Formats: sequence, C-alpha cells, structure tokens
Amino acid sequence: MGRILWVVGFLALEASTATAQVKAFVAPSPADLPPSRRVGGRAGDIVLGNGLITVVITAADHAHRSAATGGNIVDVALNETRKTGSKTLQGADEIDQIMLFLGRYPRQGRYQSVRIVRDGSDGIAEVVAEGVDSGDGTLKLKTVYRLETNKPYVLIRTTVTNTGDKTLQKFDLGDAIQWGNARPFAPLFGFGIQRRTETLEWVGAEGYGIAYGWCTTQGQNRVINGMGWSDPIASTADLPLGASLSYERYFIVAKDLANVARLAWGLQQKPLYLTRGIVRSRATGKPVFGVRVTARDEAGKPPSERDTSVAATFTSKKGEFEFWLPKGIYRLKTRHPARLSLREAVVVLPSTVASLPELLVSGAGVLLFEVRDANTKELLPSRLTFFGMEGTSTPDFGPSFLASGAENYVFTATGKGVRTVPPGRYRIYATRGLEYDAAFTEITVPEQKPVRVIFTLKRGLETKGWIGADFHIHCSNSFDSAVSLEDRSISCAAEGLEFIAITDHNFITDPLPVIRKLGLEHWLAGCAGQEVTPSNIGHFNAFPLQPNPKKLGNGAVPWEGVKPKEIFAAARDHPGEQLIIVNHPRFGNIAYFGYYRFDPDTCSSPHPDFRLDFDGMELFNGKAQTDLNLLFRDWFGLLNHGHRVTATAGSDSHQLTMDEVGYARNFVFVGTDDPCQVTPEMVVTAVKEGRVIVSLGPFVTLTAEGRPMGSLISKPKGDIALTIRVQAVNWVSVSEVELIANGLAVKRWQLSKGRRAKSEGRKTDWQVTAKVRPRRDAWYAVIVRGPKGGLEPILRPFRTFEGQTFHPIPMAVTNPIWIDRDGNSRFDPPMRRVLP
Repeated sequence: MGRILWVVGFLALEASTATAQVKAFVAPSPADLPPSRRVGGRAGDIVLGNGLITVVITAADHAHRSAATGGNIVDVALNETRKTGSKTLQGADEIDQIMLFLGRYPRQGRYQSVRIVRDGSDGIAEVVAEGVDSGDGTLKLKTVYRLETNKPYVLIRTTVTNTGDKTLQKFDLGDAIQWGNARPFAPLFGFGIQRRTETLEWVGAEGYGIAYGWCTTQGQNRVINGMGWSDPIASTADLPLGASLSYERYFIVAKDLANVARLAWGLQQKPLYLTRGIVRSRATGKPVFGVRVTARDEAGKPPSERDTSVAATFTSKKGEFEFWLPKGIYRLKTRHPARLSLREAVVVLPSTVASLPELLVSGAGVLLFEVRDANTKELLPSRLTFFGMEGTSTPDFGPSFLASGAENYVFTATGKGVRTVPPGRYRIYATRGLEYDAAFTEITVPEQKPVRVIFTLKRGLETKGWIGADFHIHCSNSFDSAVSLEDRSISCAAEGLEFIAITDHNFITDPLPVIRKLGLEHWLAGCAGQEVTPSNIGHFNAFPLQPNPKKLGNGAVPWEGVKPKEIFAAARDHPGEQLIIVNHPRFGNIAYFGYYRFDPDTCSSPHPDFRLDFDGMELFNGKAQTDLNLLFRDWFGLLNHGHRVTATAGSDSHQLTMDEVGYARNFVFVGTDDPCQVTPEMVVTAVKEGRVIVSLGPFVTLTAEGRPMGSLISKPKGDIALTIRVQAVNWVSVSEVELIANGLAVKRWQLSKGRRAKSEGRKTDWQVTAKVRPRRDAWYAVIVRGPKGGLEPILRPFRTFEGQTFHPIPMAVTNPIWIDRDGNSRFDPPMRRVLP
C-alpha cells in the first residue's frame, strides 16, 4: 500500500501543473529573464522554460563572477513567482551559479561554444556547452543541459575525454554550486551542513518561496560544503588516456525542501510514504499559516548538537503540511521566529494510523527594544544576541545573512526596533563592538503581550584619535556571500566599526552610496576595494579602488592568468594611493606564502614571480587564529630583513554570524574619532606608517620615549622607556602581556587571575613602563593574550572546514616601534630572525 502511494504521489507531482510547452531561446533583453533576487543572466544568455521552472545558462562569452567562461547555470526560478504585499518575490531566482567541479576547485569548464541543440518543439529542450578543463586543456568536455515538459528539474550530463599523455587517477567529477541567497540544507544535517564534508543522498537549499536540490540517481555522493556553497562529487574515477567518462545529475526546483526531498528520493527510486498533519495555536485553537515543520530522523543516536532533519516545509493557509518520506521513525517539529513549539509528534512509516498528527504552537511573543549610550542617551547602532534559558530554546530568527534576524543575532542601525520571538525566558546581550561594555538582561516574553526593554551601553575604552576598521569584508557581489550591502553596512555599524573596505572577490563594491542611504555616515566611513582572487597563487586585498561599471567586475583588477607583479601594478594604476595586503598568507591552497614557498629565515622564495612589494600582511584572519605561529614567524622574518610590512587584520566575513564582521579588526590612528572626517587617504597613510593595532578583543598601545608606533627613535645611549597600556571592555578577558624585540620575547607580565568573559565582569585598564637597553638597532612590539573562550558568549565558537571547533582567544598585537641605536638615523635590520 505504501509503495503504491509513493508511485501515485510522485507521478501526481510531475503532472500537477497543466502541460506547458518546453522551450529554449536566446534572451533578446533582460525582460525575457526570470525574476531574480540574485541576478546572473543578461541579454544574450540562453533561457530554458517549461511552465514549471525557468533556467538561465550563460552565453560562452559571459563569464559570471568566478566562472572562467559562460556555459553555466546562473538563474533558476519557479514560474509561479509572486509578490506578497511589499515583500520580496516568492519563487524568484536565488542561485548565484552552478558550474563544473573538476579535480579540485577552481578547476571547471572553459567552454568555447554554448548552443541550443533542441528548441523544445518535441517536448525536450537541450543546450550543449563544449570546451576543456580550465586546469588541463587535454581534458575535453561536453555538458548537456536537458529540460523536459512538466519536469521540475534539469538533467545535467557531462562527458570528459582524456586526450592527454597520462591516466588521471581518482579524479573527482561533479559540480560547484554557489547557493547565493538560498540557505544550504542536507538530510540528517538540516541547516547545519555548512563547513562539513559528508556523504549525502542529496543536498539542497531554501530560499524565499523556492527551494533547490542536487542529486544523482545512485545517491550517497560525497559533498564538500562551505559557507553558502556546496561541491557535490558525482563520480570519482580513473580516466585512462583516450578514455571518456559520462556522469549525470539532476538540479531540482520546488516550492519547499519537502518537495525537493520527494523529487530527489523519487529519482533514486526510493519507496516513499505519505504523512500529513496540521498545526494549531494553543491560544485560539485555530490553524496557523506559515509555520516551518521539519521531519527529523529518530533512528540511531546522532550527536546531540546535530539537527537530523531530512526535509522541511511550511504550513498552508489551512495550517496543513505533508511529507513523503522513506520508511523510518520521524519526529515532526515546528519552528517559528515568533512562536514556541508546544507539541511535537512522532510518526512511524509506513503507518496504519488514519488520524492526522496535530502539532501545537504558542501565540507570538513580541519584544520592543532600545539601545542607548549610557552618557549621551543617544540611540546606538548595535547587536542583540539572544540565548534561551530555563528550558527555552535559543531562537533562530532566520538565515545568517539577514540583519533583521540572523540565527540568534539581531542588528539594528537605528538603536531601536521590534523583534518577534517565541514566548519564553531569555538572556539578551546588547553590544557594540570592542569599544563598548556589554549590557544584558534576563527577561520573560509572554504570549500576545509586547515587552519593552532598554539597554544602556557605556564606552569602555579610551581610543581618542583611533578608529576601528575592517579591511576584509564580503557582500553579495562575492560568489560565496549572500549578505546584501544594506545588511552588511548595518552589521558593520552595529559592531562598532568606523571604517570599512568592502573587498568582494574580483568585483569592486562601493559601500558609500548605501551608507548614505541608510543614514549611517555619522557612524561609518568606507571605500571600495577588491579581494583579488586568482587560482592557487594567493589572495590579495587592494583598496581604495575606483569602480567602473563598463568593465568586467565593475573595473576589477585582473585576476586570472596574472602574476603578483601584474596584480600589484594594476591595483596601483587606480587613482590615488592604494594599500595592497596579502590575505591569509598560510591558509591552504589560497596562501601566497605557501604557494611560493616563502622562507622567512632568508626572506626569499625559490620562485622568480614572488614579490615583496606589498604594504601589509593579514596577521589575523577572522576569529580563529589557526596558523598564527607560522604568520608570526613570517612577519618577524620580514621585519628582521628590513621590510616594513604592516601587520593588519580582517574578519573575512561572508555571513553575519559564524564569521562576524569586525572580528578581528584594526585600530588605526588617524587623529580623529569622527567617521565623517575620515578619508581613505588618511587610512592608507596611517597603515603604511605602521600606526595600526591588530585586535581580536583587547586594545593595546605602545610608546617609546612618548612617541607612538611606527616612529624611528634615535638614542645611542641609555635606557629607553617603553610604555604599554592594555584596555579591554567587560566581555573581553586578558591574561598575559608580552614584549617582543626583533622577534624575541624579552619581557612577560601575567595579569592577576585574568578575568571572566562575562558582561558582568570587570574591565581591564593596565599600564606598565619598561626600560630596555638594546645593544643594536631593534624593533619592539607587544602581544596581548587572553584565555581560550575569553570572548564568549558574545563571539560564538568557530567550526573549521575540517570539523574542528575553536574557542576564540582574545589577542592584540601592536606594529613596531623602531630604535636607531647606533645613531645613523636609520634602522639597520638584524638580517636574521631571532627565535623566541
């Protein structure tokens, strides 16, 4: 009986819409493209449509974002796209791009031709893209995109032919999916699939009124998942000389993930069984519309922190929902940003029970909030962080790219707002970055009765003349970020940043028009930049840059097939003076120092293309400093060889939650605290002169004989007085201060017992004057550290791609002060690194 239900249900899904002719055509104008929240297509691209879905494939000469050429899917929308009031279009395209994965990203298809071979007049539309592997021209490629009448999915078939002189062994073949504005999902992991490599039956993503899925008929594919992207591997095989290999996969489009799951399992010929239910309000007894319902696999004992959801849907206007699921035991659970789940249900499939499960939810909870400066009473841009207490779950307000509610964070540009929240007991923190103490409250939010709360934040640091700056930030113009420029600007102001460089991958994004539109110029200044992202040789930030909408990447610095010398020169060809910073120099296959085998002991590389004419290196990248010892060694080596490379920080933020913007950040001395007076030129000058503190929590200053960082001090005789001051707000713990001379730790101070990393803890304000007497020219810097987890709960732990969890450690590093000991009015480097 159950299997018959599966067959009937699956066929009914595919035939549920009236037959519409499938077609393939070249779009004459943008009006012929589907509605999109993540526009990728343009006039001249190829459109496939069949009445259910519309798909856009780029023309051969249209290299969208990170693609080498055209021939890739860039837009996928439901044809039932509609508006709900003033809200965003439901069912509109949310995808950024789907392209081949060959061996290792960013290897992909480099297509010379993309053409329509079947126009749909016989019920089938096909587009063929032909070319070669971008990393190996001897691998010939042919990719077919096939759309049939009333099929809510595209069949993708790729044939790879090895015309080279050697066998490819264990070669990975699949796709690189950049989910754009859709939130990644996978069965047995739910929305917690990011930064995991797992074997999955299918992988998908949820947008606004639309959902996507990728699968093969055999299922159980290895899928590498990052932040907003997935690389599913359809086949891993040996490919001998002269041999060809073909592999097929399906890209599914539906209104929700429950239908994506049904289609994926149907294509894999899995028996499926129907379960239906209804969700009601306990307060009124009436059905509730728009409640998310997930089906969680109850088999086995998965890790307690893992979401075992296999599918998700939303209740209809009648409060009803349904799933088609494989045989098993499932817990049906509700999730809503304003309602509490009160009754769940467990179903066993196949089921002989005729009654429908009835789930109960509470009425809505409403919080009215204000965040004000403790002294001026001015409303402050800020972040609220919610934690459930006493049995109340920590809320999930939405995907990690929406400032109005990103998981358990809420960002406000105005300092006040209204937030629906499930009724219950919460601890709520209000914060504004590293210069303000945190405030918190514990509050009970009842049903259907608004609660008001006012937070007052006190500035906790003395930072006159210094601005907080983040030089490494991504928005939706990066293929791997879904954060709009509006939401990004709000989050930056809320985290207390005063200057930002937007550095999208291979695209120049100017934040200033949006900052002005939002009325944030009193709080935030910024400039356009770019993360120059070539294949393999490393990533480089360059700013300020001049946007040019008539050129590729809005005037981006060329990134493909270029050498470091050419990247640096092209960046400096922009008007004005630029900063060039080497990003994450030791991070995997995107590491400049790693690729060119930079040796800090000799300050050299065996590769003739390696260049040292950059201005800064990213000492802190994000909040998990996993390669910091190597980076200290590199930086000390550069300084000891006389290269005045400024240490900088960047959050490398792509989301609003896991990689929060402003952590880590730079404190830059520009002589003013007013963002309205700060110009990119002032920031560039200050960074090149070394007036930068790199911080993941503490604020530390270093002076020598009263002169600041970056100074050259000539004093042939006697002691030199170094004054160190360490400050930290009440949620940042500090425990150790270390003085470094020419790469050697020469003094160390332990702060008494450190401090607890809680908003009710005490602040740090510690100062010491140390006298040093170097025998030769020397540079001095200071490193401040705190205990592991000393930034929690304001900063959450960080999970790496390898599955390791890091509890961020508070740290800060000053750039050097230079001592001219022999009185020749210059710094003579020691020419070798002194091991600590």
